[in-house]
Amino acid sequence: MNLNNDINFLLRLKKFCQRQEFRLVISGGYGLDANLGSISRPHHDIDAIIYGQLSRKRAGLLLPKFINQLFPHSTIAIHENDFMLAIDINSPGFGANLYFVETAHDPQQDINTLILKNGKQHKNNKQLFLPPVTGNLLGHKFEAQNPNFHLADILSKQSINKQAKHDIDITNLRKITSPKLVNKLLLLLTT
Repeated sequence: MNLNNDINFLLRLKKFCQRQEFRLVISGGYGLDANLGSISRPHHDIDAIIYGQLSRKRAGLLLPKFINQLFPHSTIAIHENDFMLAIDINSPGFGANLYFVETAHDPQQDINTLILKNGKQHKNNKQLFLPPVTGNLLGHKFEAQNPNFHLADILSKQSINKQAKHDIDITNLRKITSPKLVNKLLLLLTT
């Protein structure tokens, strides 16, 4: 992990997204750290969700072009599913997973209505799809994944993979969310 390179990439990605009228939401380990306001552990990649009204096809051209300008020798893999275009970036000493989600409306106002791969609209349940929160990474403000979403993701990984690296994340989530909720969900997933 090169923390300065990671933060620099996030800052450049944030500016790029602002120019494109995209909404950048940091997720994964850095998303949790943004919620905490401090770096909790080494991260091996950057995870981010980019919401925009641009079509997946156009995003699949635009984002790799931007990334190739930053990392000329990077390897980019694009995977498409019903909800998003996943752009995996691997460059010597750097890794990122960017997820572009096409929205039906201005992503600064509404990220609940998504455009599926087939062009149909999908409305997320607003009670389950909690809005991102503002977080801080080394003095820089970013929107971050809601800690309750992060909690569900980490707990499912924990129950499937039993990965010790997530133990730190679970401890940190207890600081951000309800410790009783974390313990209850852990119990449900392990029984």
